[in-house]
Amino acid sequence: MDLQMLSKKRTTLGLVVSMVVGWVLLAPPAVAATYTVRYAMQKVPEDFVYRAKDWGAKFGVAVSHTVSPSAVRSLEALLSGQADIADSGSGPVLSAMSRAPDKLIIIAATHSGGQRHELMVRPDSPYKSVADLRSKRIAIAVGSGAYIIFEKYIALKGWANSDFQLVNMTPGDMGAALASRQIDAALTWEPTPSILVTKGVVKVIQSFGEVSSDPALLVTTRAFAEAHPEALTRVLASMVDMYKLITSDPKAAGELAAKTEEESGAAVNSAVFTRAFQHMSFDMHVTPAAIAALQSVGEFMVKAHRISNVPDFNKLVDMRYLNDALKLEGGVGK
Repeated sequence: MDLQMLSKKRTTLGLVVSMVVGWVLLAPPAVAATYTVRYAMQKVPEDFVYRAKDWGAKFGVAVSHTVSPSAVRSLEALLSGQADIADSGSGPVLSAMSRAPDKLIIIAATHSGGQRHELMVRPDSPYKSVADLRSKRIAIAVGSGAYIIFEKYIALKGWANSDFQLVNMTPGDMGAALASRQIDAALTWEPTPSILVTKGVVKVIQSFGEVSSDPALLVTTRAFAEAHPEALTRVLASMVDMYKLITSDPKAAGELAAKTEEESGAAVNSAVFTRAFQHMSFDMHVTPAAIAALQSVGEFMVKAHRISNVPDFNKLVDMRYLNDALKLEGGVGK
């Protein structure tokens, strides 16, 4: 009897072991957060979505993030060694690359669309166009992508910066400055325009989609890319995952973004972000069209004596990590 029981136990144990081994062989490998990447991000719509959940967990990467008030600051964090990757508009990227031509590379685009830059005035304002604002006070973050695109626009019209009173201001201060009449208008990027429009405290009189697609970019240092290619691939895979949600279900993405704001103490309706997404295009590939837009911005900045020369984007854009990320994201179970 004892021998029969022992035989049954051994048989049962063997079956359990076989099932466990079979499950291990069939299931995707366990993912541990073996990589950590420091991300200097901004207050742009997709960054709110990315902060709402641990997108990197599925890909074995822990992403620690800091939030900068502008692209200039996020790139400063990257150049000073306080961050491993940073997102930025085209103007600040070109400025940074002119300062450190051999240090940085572009590994992906984040979003694009000049229409995401909107010029706002008070609802009761008499101003209806940029022409109406000549000699008036316009708040803008100096050095930002919005600043460069505004300069391009007024140059096409034959105007100069001196035709306006440009007030250097961060996006978060613009609504209050408009309400208190410290300024006559404000120009900034999403989601600030959507926040203020949804609250009913501004009206938009101009966007800048016809000036430039103004691609925003994800940048890293050559040294980090060479030392940690797997970490970069995994971070990009997590972003591919996030952008799939934004493009397939902007309402759900907006709810995640609103959750991030709520946790920071600011109540923002999810409709704000849904509107913002509608003013943006999302394609992580740095396409020939995106490079042409960057070239145009660079040439303008050279003429304006902001940078000495337009960099060679064929040497600065490296899509290998994104290509690997797309394969990884497609192969990891949902």
